[in-house]
Amino acid sequence: MKSWSLKSSRFKDKYLILDLNQLGHVNFRKIDKAEVERTLASGQLPSNSEMLPFGYIRKIESNINSSKIELHYKKDSSLIYEFENSVLKKEFITCLIDLNPNLKPSIVKLTLLDSIKVQLIALILLIGYLSWCYASAYAIENGTHPGQDLVVVLLVASLGTNVIKYIILAAFILLGSKMYLTASSRTDKQLIDFHR
Repeated sequence: MKSWSLKSSRFKDKYLILDLNQLGHVNFRKIDKAEVERTLASGQLPSNSEMLPFGYIRKIESNINSSKIELHYKKDSSLIYEFENSVLKKEFITCLIDLNPNLKPSIVKLTLLDSIKVQLIALILLIGYLSWCYASAYAIENGTHPGQDLVVVLLVASLGTNVIKYIILAAFILLGSKMYLTASSRTDKQLIDFHR
């Protein structure tokens, strides 16, 4: 059995525990740290540890340069563990693979579209909505509006075409810069699949 100290919160500490065929963690108050460390050093699991058998775990994901891992288990549950640094995370992954040689880590390369998908969808929807508002505002200003738009469209359209132009420009700048930052900081993911 091996354990790693994880980044702690204000009142709780946490250890990640790797046993022969299970993986889990133990939460404890800072004042109980010595007792938990003695129990782990003796090769026993602390009474309040929460363990998952390898059969329940689907996969472990991690960004290459990150100190976090995301453990996916059962159908759609997940846990995020953050190590003190990325060296400890690499040590954990090495021990996990040494313990279970059937596990084969793989590197998943994130494509540009995968990394900016959320921002791109938000930009398309927002620009579509604001274009509808602009068309309604233009029709209202020219006196040709039929008056059958949604209230949320009419509220924004009442601001006028000039204000809506600035809102569209601000949306392009904000979401465009977010897409650029996300795309430039994308890293590959390491994936350990438990059920190949």
